[in-house]
Amino acid sequence: MKQSVSSVTLNSNPKKINGTLKRIKNSWMLYLLVLPVVIWFLMFCYVPMTGIVLAFKEFTYGGGIFDSPWVGMQHFTEMFSDKEFLRAFGNTLIFSAGKLVLQFPAAIMLAIILNEISRPRIKQLFQ
Repeated sequence: MKQSVSSVTLNSNPKKINGTLKRIKNSWMLYLLVLPVVIWFLMFCYVPMTGIVLAFKEFTYGGGIFDSPWVGMQHFTEMFSDKEFLRAFGNTLIFSAGKLVLQFPAAIMLAIILNEISRPRIKQLFQ
């Protein structure tokens, strides 16, 4: 008993394609409104992710990001085995915690102070 395998083609229904194109054509303004968000998302979320590759390569300006030689985990083993790593990591934690402890309450206090301004025009200016 032989079973025949049918070939599957993508978007083989021309009515479906025409319907989709017609819908896009009818609502082009909505797509235009979404376009800045899509561009922002690509520029600031996806393009910087190519830089992650640099952590695993020996970067050369001549080779660029993708033609530089691959070194794998070598940079990470050097970093974790460095005697100054723990000191630098501790300094980073102290700096981040200090920033959080000082900046967060300062921003809240500034917002409360600006909210208590009695002159309406000046208050609207800050709002």
